[in-house]
Amino acid sequence: ENDLRIVTNSPEKEKIILFPNPSNDFIYITRIDHEEVDITDTLGKKIKVSIEDDDNFFKIDISKLTVGVYYLNIKTKKNTTISKFIKK
Repeated sequence: ENDLRIVTNSPEKEKIILFPNPSNDFIYITRIDHEEVDITDTLGKKIKVSIEDDDNFFKIDISKLTVGVYYLNIKTKKNTTISKFIKK
């Protein structure tokens, strides 16, 4: 089950979908106008990942991450969204 926490400064929220969750190699997120996308581990350490443009989605390579829980942090002009995902 996905945990989704949204911190926002605006009543308008962009809907962000992250799938599949859990995943082995790649996760996808809906295409949004973002300022910053990063992944952190459960200790808050930023993890460098590759993000590719894949049609209507952004494809994020998580194949080199170790098995565990991570957080995808997406900052837009309106808000910051934090989505939990599992690397299996």
